[in-house]
Amino acid sequence: MEMLTDSPRAWPLFWLLVQLLTSLVVSLLLALLFRKFSAAAASGSDTHRSFWLLALSITVIFLTVRTSIVTGLTLIGALTLVRFRNPIKEPEEIGFILLVIASALTITVWRLDILGAILIITSILLTIQTLRPGTFTSATTSGLIVLTMPSSQYSKDERLVSRLIHEKLHRGALEGFTENDGEVIVSYNFAALPEASFEALRKELRDQTPHVKLNLIYHRASRP
Repeated sequence: MEMLTDSPRAWPLFWLLVQLLTSLVVSLLLALLFRKFSAAAASGSDTHRSFWLLALSITVIFLTVRTSIVTGLTLIGALTLVRFRNPIKEPEEIGFILLVIASALTITVWRLDILGAILIITSILLTIQTLRPGTFTSATTSGLIVLTMPSSQYSKDERLVSRLIHEKLHRGALEGFTENDGEVIVSYNFAALPEASFEALRKELRDQTPHVKLNLIYHRASRP
C-alpha cells in the first residue's frame, strides 16, 4: 500500500521499470506509425524493427547520465565509436529516429504532457499527409503510369486519354513522350492513385482504347 501512496521516485527500481515500460510502449507505437504512414516502410525499409531497442537504450543512457555524470560521459564517449554501416536512404527514417530519441528523453524527465503532444501532433500530421498527398511536400510523387499504343490510335484518342488521366490520378502530370516506329509511349506521374481509381482507369482504357498497354510503377507509398 505504501507504494501506491508514496511518490514512485521513492522506489528506484519500480520507477526505472515504469520508465522503461513507457519507453517500450511509445517506441512500438512509433513503429506502428512508421509502418502505416511511411513511404520508406512501403519500399521495404525495416528501420522500425530497431525502434524499441533504440528507445530503451536512450532511456537507460540518460537515466544513467542523471544519476552519475562520470558514468554518463563514459557511455557517451563509447557511443561515439559506433558506426552505422547501412546508410539511411529516406529522410522519413531520420525523422522517426529523432522522434524515438525525443520521446525517450521526455520519458527520462517524465514530461508526459510533452510526450502526449508529440504523439498527437505527429499522428495528425501523418494522417493529413496520407489523405492529402503533397500537403507538406508539393513535389512528392507516388508513381508512374506508362501507356503504350499505336501512333494512329494516340492521334485519335489523345484527348480521351488525357481526360481519363486527369480524372483518375491525383495531380497527374505528363512526364515523358516517345514516338518511334509507329508506336507511342507516354508516361504520367501522380501523387496518389487509390485502388478503386486505378481499376476504373484500367477498365475505361480497356473499353475505349482496346489497343493500349498499361504499366503502373510505384516508387512511393500511395494510399487512398
